[in-house]
Formats: sequence, C-alpha cells, structure tokens
Amino acid sequence: MVLEASTLGSRLEREVLPLVAKPQRYVGHEPGAVHKDWDAARVRFLFCYPDVYEVGMSHTGTQILYHVVNRRPEWLMERAYAPWPDMEARMRERQLPLFSLESHRPARDFDLIGFTLQSELTYTNLLTMLDLAGMPLQQANRRADDPLVIAGGPGAANPEPLAAFVDAFVIGDGEEALPEILELVDREKRAGTGRATVLSQLATSVPGVYVPSLYEVPASGGTARPTDPGVPWPVEARIVSELRPEDHPRRMLVPLMRVTHERLPIEVQRGCVRGCRFCQAGVIYRPVRERDVQTCVAIAREGLEHGGNEEISLLSLSTADHSQVGALVTQVGDVAAERRVAVALPSLRADAFSVDLTAAASRVRRTGFTFAPEAGSERLRRVINKGLSEADILRAVDGALQAGWSAVKLYLMTGLPTEGDADLDALTALVRKLRERLVQHPGSKVTLSIAPFVPKPHTPFQWERQDSLEETKAKLRAIRKRVSGPGVEIKHHELDATLVEGIVARGGRETADVIEGAWRRGARFDAWTEWLRPEAWGAALADAGLTAVGRLRERGESEALPWEVVSYRIDRGWFIRERRKAYAEALTEDCRSACTSACGVCDFDVLENRLAGATEGARGQGLGARDNPASAGLKLPNPYPLAPKPSSWVRFRYAKDAPIRFLSHLDVLQELVRTFRRANAALVLSEGFMPRPSLSAGPSLATGWTSASEWVDVKLAGAWDAERLVALLEQLNRCAAHGLRFLAAGVPPRGPSLSARIERSTFRATFPEPPFEAAFAARDAGSRAFLSRDAVPFVRERGGRRMTVDLRPFVYDLAALDGRTVVLEVRTSDNGSARPTEILEAAFEVPRHLTPLINIHKTDTRLAGGLAPLDGCVVAVGDTSVEKGNSDQWEPAGDPRGHSGGRHPR
Repeated sequence: MVLEASTLGSRLEREVLPLVAKPQRYVGHEPGAVHKDWDAARVRFLFCYPDVYEVGMSHTGTQILYHVVNRRPEWLMERAYAPWPDMEARMRERQLPLFSLESHRPARDFDLIGFTLQSELTYTNLLTMLDLAGMPLQQANRRADDPLVIAGGPGAANPEPLAAFVDAFVIGDGEEALPEILELVDREKRAGTGRATVLSQLATSVPGVYVPSLYEVPASGGTARPTDPGVPWPVEARIVSELRPEDHPRRMLVPLMRVTHERLPIEVQRGCVRGCRFCQAGVIYRPVRERDVQTCVAIAREGLEHGGNEEISLLSLSTADHSQVGALVTQVGDVAAERRVAVALPSLRADAFSVDLTAAASRVRRTGFTFAPEAGSERLRRVINKGLSEADILRAVDGALQAGWSAVKLYLMTGLPTEGDADLDALTALVRKLRERLVQHPGSKVTLSIAPFVPKPHTPFQWERQDSLEETKAKLRAIRKRVSGPGVEIKHHELDATLVEGIVARGGRETADVIEGAWRRGARFDAWTEWLRPEAWGAALADAGLTAVGRLRERGESEALPWEVVSYRIDRGWFIRERRKAYAEALTEDCRSACTSACGVCDFDVLENRLAGATEGARGQGLGARDNPASAGLKLPNPYPLAPKPSSWVRFRYAKDAPIRFLSHLDVLQELVRTFRRANAALVLSEGFMPRPSLSAGPSLATGWTSASEWVDVKLAGAWDAERLVALLEQLNRCAAHGLRFLAAGVPPRGPSLSARIERSTFRATFPEPPFEAAFAARDAGSRAFLSRDAVPFVRERGGRRMTVDLRPFVYDLAALDGRTVVLEVRTSDNGSARPTEILEAAFEVPRHLTPLINIHKTDTRLAGGLAPLDGCVVAVGDTSVEKGNSDQWEPAGDPRGHSGGRHPR
C-alpha cells in the first residue's frame, strides 16, 4: 500500500501514537532537526539506528553524519529508529510502514537505507526495520526499484553475519566515505544506472566499501574471496587522517524526551594508544587523532547555546590521554560553569591524575567517578596489556573518596584468557583493601560492574575461546561468595545476551540463518532483558545445524577467519605476536610515545598519531600531559556559586502545543529547563552533591494532551520587575522548541507550592470521527445525566489494582458544545482529582481502550477561591498566538475562543 507522507503522519497521530508507550519516540520536531524540500533533493538517505530512540539519540556518530550529509543542499538525510514492540504491533495491525521522523515518509521512498551497527544485539532489530519497510530481507531477492541497503559502524568489522541482508558495507570512518557513496548514487541515479551496476561501482570506485554479493565463501569455509578480479581484497577500512573542525556539528539534534545520555557530546579524540588486547575499538579506530582545545571550546559554547543540555561529555576511548587534557578540561569547564552545567569525563584510567581531572570538571555537579581496571589481578592486567598496578587502583579510589565522591564504579571482566583461581584470590584481596578504605568514609560504596569476556574480530584475542553460560554463572557465583559485603555492590551484564553476542560476533555467512531464524521466532531488542528470547536463539542454532559450544570455540592461528575479508591495515602477524605476548604476560608499550608502526596502521605520510597543538616535526611524540598535571595546564578553580543572592521565585504560564503533545510531564519539565539554559537565564541550583535547577510545577498534564494553561515556578538569580520579565519571555520564546510557548510571567507572593494551591482546571475534549459516533449522539443527554446524579461510581485501575471512586465530587461542570466537543471543569487539587478521560468514559460510555484517542486540551487553571495563578502579581505577557504547526500532520491545539473560567452554559 502506497501512503503519502501527510496521510501517514496523520494516521500515526490519530490512530497509533496515543496507544503506545512513549509516543514521542516517533514524532521528531527536535531542535536541530533538518527539514528539506523532498522534491528538490537529488539523493534521499534514511539513516536507521536499530535500537530504541533513547539509545540511538545518544549516539554521537549519528550527529556527525547527519551534519556531514545535510550540509550539502542537494542531499537529504532523515532518521528512523527501531520501533518498540508495542509500536511494531500497532504498525503491522494498521499496515503502516517504517517511516522517517523528519517528514514521515515511508522508508521505501528513499534512495538508500543505512544502518549503524553498534552491537550484535541489534541485528534482529535491523531485520524488523527492513521488514516494516516492505523490503525483502535477503539482498539477493531485492528488486530494481528497492532502495540500496548499506551498513557501517564497529559491527562492520565482521560484516559476514549480515552479508545476506546488506547490499554494501562501509568499513571504517564515514565522514568521507558516505559523501562519496552519495555522490556516486547521485550521478548514477541521474544516468538511470541499474542496481547491480551501482553496487559494482561502489565496490570498485569507493575505497572502504564491501559489497558481499561480489564475493564467495570457498566450499571449505573461511574467508570470502572476490568473484571478479577487479574487486578489492581485502577491503581496507577508510580512516580520516584528522578530525576536521567543520565535520563536528555545532547545532546538534536535541531530543525532547529523556534519553540514555542527556548530554552535549564532543568527540575530543578518536583512537587509543593503550593497546588493550581484548579491545576491538582500540584497534579499528587507530591511529589517535585529537581535536584541538579551541575547537572543543567553540563546540561547547555553540552547542550549549543551541541545546541547553545539562551536561557536556568529552568523549573518547581514553580522555585522560589527550595531550592537552588539562587545558581542555579547564577551558570547557569554564564554558560549562557559565551556563551552570556539568562536565563528564568517561573512559578515564585508574590513576591520581584522573581524580584531579574529574574534580576540575565537577565545578557545578559531580557526574560520578568510574574507571576500568578490567581485571582483578596484576598478572591478568599484564595479560590484557592494561598495565595498572594495584597501587594505582587504590590511589585512585583514595583520591576519589577524599575529594568527596561517595560512589566509585569499577568495570571488570570475567572469562579472560589464562584466568584462574589465583586471579580470583587477587580480586578478593583488592576488594578487602577497598572495603577498609570505605570504612573511613561512612556512606560511601564501590560498585563492581562485571562483564563476561567476548572475543572480538580484529583483536589479539580473536582466536580465544569464550566461556559457556554455565562457566560464567559459576565464576560469578564464586565472585559474589568471596567479595560481597558491606559497601560493595556487584552487578553484571545479562548473561544470555552475552551468549548471543558471542554466537554472532565471530560468525561467518552461515550466521545469517541463525539471526533470521531467531527473528522469525520473535527475537527483538536482544540487549533488553525483558525482550531477550534465549529459546528463540537456541532453536535457530539447532535448525542451522550449529551449537553454542561450536560457536564459542577457540580458533586455530592458521585458520582462515570470516572477517579477514576486511582489513584495518593491521597484519594478522601482529595480532599473533600480541597474543603470544599475552600468554607470556609481557606488556606492549604505549604507541603514542614511540610509535614505530609495529601494527602497520601509520604510514607517517597520511596516517599517523595526530596530537592537538603538535608541530609538524613533533607529531607522533607524546607531550607527557597524563604524567605531569602541571604541564597540562590543569587548574582547580573554586566551584561556581550555586545560590547567588538575591534570588526570586518567578511564576510562568506556558502552552504545550501539538508538536510536543506526546511529551510526558517529566520530559516537558526537562525541556523547560533546557529552554532556560538556552536563554542564559540565571537558574539557581539546589545544594548538595547533585545540584539541580530549583523549580516547582503545577499538576502533571497527561501525555498526548495539549494545554494553554500550564504553570511552573522557577528560582532565578536577581530581582525581577515587569520590564525584565517581558525581555525574558521574549528570549525564552526565541529559544523554545517548536510547540512550547511562554505566555506570561510574574513574581508571586510567598506561599504554598503551585501543586498545593491549584484547585480546578478547564478542559476541552474533542472526539475524532471515527470511532466515537455513539459518543456524539449521547453528548447532550450524557452531560445532563452525569450532572444530575448524586454519585458516579467508577472503577479505577492503576498498577494492577482496582478501586472504586466517586467521580461526581470532582466535576464542577460538563457541557456539550457544537460538533464533537465537550467542555469539562474539573477538580485538580493535590488531595483528590479525576481525569477528563475517566469522566468522558462514565458520562458517554466511551470504551476505556479508546479514551487515549480523544483530544484533550486544557484552557484554564484556577487556584482556591477562583483566583488565577498570577492574580495579585505584576504580570508580563508573552506570545499568546495560536501554535503554528504543520497542518497536514498535526491538528492545532489552541482555540483562541477557549473558555476562561466559571460555569459553562448548558
């Protein structure tokens, strides 16, 4: 079935989104979203993240590629995320296809559909998205007019498990490769070239592109080989030689709902010099390329002005290894402190300098202290080339506790090569010493987060055996038995998910049957405990004639490996040497200080370690910042004052219009705070370890409803008169997301909170047609009958419990207006209330499962005694215009004739 974008968007909003969990996942409208003229775009690219929106919107790579593609006026890139199972079911029920967030276009309308492969546990979601798009799953079955399906990301380091489903893989960095692909598709699309020819040209003309259909696996198994002598083998990864300032976005996509990481991400460095032998990222992102401090500061400043984020995150595989990390943290921290937001430093080493760095970054709010020793014994840390002593770990924990952190998290692994009982003894001794330190800091704790080891392609441990599920469970039981106790918490990854990851990670093309078999048995969202289906994977393995034991086995060093069809410029001889050094417990030196290109990546012409601020002659030489904090320019300034004096509570009236109707109450509050940060309003933070903006909101508005009468009290620094408030309202409305409007403001008298003072609200309910024809006919009689009754019993179901309440005391008025509209005046105090949908269900016999489809709009709010929330205040008035939404997708929420209080005519 062919659907126009306007029809698809309208159906989603009317029929589907009110009935699913977290509907804002599927709406878009985020600040930073790019909306282009569909017909003017020569190439249309749909970028898919095969996990839920909250995870995908936390991915920095999406932000970078979205910017790189959309800065070209002739191209269009839009996004799609994996629908949660409830949404998938609704889409299938109503035969609605996978669609883009920006324009609600069906996926099959695009020229290319691209997937980022961040985890093997998302591969079944990739099949779900292809199927919802109306695409044949197998690339061999695709038609000439089907979009090209491409994929990239770290999962493409072993493309073979998905080779049956993906037309072409991008191996390595995408900033240069993806535009080259789009240029080729643009050119060939205008020339009318067929699908097979385009794929052949991608393989031979764009370096770093692997087209599986042009390669065959020998009958004996192993590594795929080209069927045409002109096709490259192996396919070498694309590596950008430097992180160009223009490739990092300044005005990023800002999610309007809570996501996994609510942050402004800045990629300060790509690559890692440490050489941990289990770490795939440390290999495939070589060499190290740093972003200079001034570029990072500019990204931070412009990003906060646009996004209003609560945190800046300085991202890399090892942030403390940045050659100018002290200056980086200090100067970005200055920008953050100006806006009263935090700075986070993920991926720190366990050393004293990391503690100093984290303390310097935590002027406004402490974001936690986490580091990764990876193994519990010094011997095992030598095996994996971690190079940390027990003394390093203890000094780091001591420093964190003394600096005021009450919680420290350590990442560890179990199942590493050569692991034995002696290593468990060493971990036990380490935890005992940690516990002795916790006693000196009452209320503090250490969390051990333990992940089972999964051998990954393109690492020195790619040949190793993975522990079985039973072995891993036994090791975790032993760890818990020996180290559990006061002050120490133990967490571990989902073990069945780790087993699935291991089954897929080192698979060849035969793995496609397993993935598809599990998917057809209901496998979805395998990284989510509540949706993981181990039995589906077990049955799929059996059907393919495979076993988990066989998939997790040790490989021989002379064995041809499926993933060697692609190369990250590292010879397998280097991997073997590193593996043998592991068994000899020998360390490999940090390659930044004395890189000789032993791994083979650097050619010292185009590719080499590029350090921020290094001169041409000094490139490749370490600056020693991590060992000498003073030389890094690290400062420890005084914390930003959290409660500047004087300060005032300011009350704001705002509207929640149609584009953000599906935001939850908590998401709206978060967006309010972001808007105040964008406007650079002087938010006053609470005291304590985790300071937050001080605000007090009125009663929550249900997800899916709109309102012209929402209220929030916000504590701002300084004194506020009408003139200042008018200027602030104007600035807030300039900075607000589409669908959020600030209408008025004033300084209220001191007294109870808003939620305690608000007594009643007026709502307008509009019944869509269909399915509410019966309700239309009964609206007059139903209203009169409801109001005439002394009691209206209603069975309320919440949290699996049923209770009967009397709705009548909560209803002041109920009146049917013309057409499909009913107006309700309802008690909404904090000591008892009724939802408009409950009243409509009781008055008009509306089926409960359909009440979310009724459009509810709040028009007025009153305090006790009939007062308006700003009565008695000096009031500043802001934008009172009706929301200007996209009329072919969203019904306007506001009605300028909305009721303003009192009783309705009957």
